[in-house]
Amino acid sequence: MKKKIYLLYGEEDFLIDEKIDELKRSISNPSLNIEVIEGEEASLEKLAAAFQTTPMFGEEKLVIVRDFEINSEKQESLLSLLENLSPQVTVVFKGTKIDQRSKFYKFIDLKGEVIEYKGFAPWQQHELRSWLRERAQRHDKKISESAINLLAEICGLNLRFLAEEIEKLVTYVGEREEIEENDVLALASPGEKNVFHLLEALRFKNTKKALKVFQDLFKNKEDLSYLLATIASQYRLMLLIKSSKTTNPSLLAQQAKASPYFVKKCLENINFFSLEELKRNFEYLLQANLRLRTNEEPQVVIEMLLTSLCGA
Repeated sequence: MKKKIYLLYGEEDFLIDEKIDELKRSISNPSLNIEVIEGEEASLEKLAAAFQTTPMFGEEKLVIVRDFEINSEKQESLLSLLENLSPQVTVVFKGTKIDQRSKFYKFIDLKGEVIEYKGFAPWQQHELRSWLRERAQRHDKKISESAINLLAEICGLNLRFLAEEIEKLVTYVGEREEIEENDVLALASPGEKNVFHLLEALRFKNTKKALKVFQDLFKNKEDLSYLLATIASQYRLMLLIKSSKTTNPSLLAQQAKASPYFVKKCLENINFFSLEELKRNFEYLLQANLRLRTNEEPQVVIEMLLTSLCGA
């Protein structure tokens, strides 16, 4: 019979916390029966006390050891503690990286449960969309494909942020059964919406709209370095599309490590641009970046850049 020992690790901290919350919900009297130990405080003495102290009346106890790092000096002693763990005690080790060759890893893999949590890669849009649909279904809601695509475009691959946005959207739509694209736009921050609209204006070479949207962003003190990097990402993707022999969004997304939704948006406008023009736009972006570093007036620099990018 396996012991109740978990090693939860990986880059996706949000999913690890969700698993820990699930384990917490199984514990009665959590204020008394859940003990959290930070990694830097995890001495053998403290761990031994936590593992060996059991609740009264046969209740279960959960010990969570966060940011845990094992060293060879205390490995054997720790494994001995875990070997003799009380059936009443569940232990969770939470970390970012772990050496799979270590005795510690192999022991938990054999006697307990090891789970690695990874986020979605940019080309794993099908998996991400399924995950977002499942999050909405937890609240008895459906979410349209266009809403999923826009949410992923605005929020990126940060699962904690995406989960929080789903929670907000569920509250926003109220009794309505389905979350729509307009709901996502309605709840997006002004900065997020405006960056989205600015990229769209640049794809359509709409100088007037691009300048108007930028003025709103500038007024709201949007980070200009981030803005410039976001614009450069779009032109980098368009350059890749223009140079590529394929127009398959999924293949292009995998090559560029970008969202297929964003790829499709760029594909819709790619015929507005020549290869030479896209290369020239990169020169404009480099020049703007240099001018910002020489303390030129930022608003003027970006407005001139947008005008050049739109071919005005």
